[in-house]
Amino acid sequence: MKETTRKPRAKKTSVAEALAPPRPAAKRSRAKPIVHVEAFPAVMTDAVEPALAARPPKRVRVRLRMPREDYDLLKGLKARASEFDRPARKSEVLRAGLHALTQATSEEFRALLDALAPMGKKQGGA
Repeated sequence: MKETTRKPRAKKTSVAEALAPPRPAAKRSRAKPIVHVEAFPAVMTDAVEPALAARPPKRVRVRLRMPREDYDLLKGLKARASEFDRPARKSEVLRAGLHALTQATSEEFRALLDALAPMGKKQGGA
């Protein structure tokens, strides 16, 4: 079957609309200007600064893959932390490990990386 394309129909306009001058585009209304902080008394700005400083750092959600043996090590470290009445979450244990690794020298860090068992690559992923 042969495919045909149709032209769009022209919009019907009256004679008055066709002869009328074009309307100007509508102007956007501007929002009210923001009041500068300097306009407030110093008492108010002093009260705001500690509230901003008290915010916790922004967190990032990450998915990790690790061998079962390493995950078992993580569970063992969690159990070890609960032995001295300081239960720890997995993220806390990983963060503590990161802080400990930053204290290691470059040679120690390289030796730890070389000691890790290689992981297979994810199949079919990007």
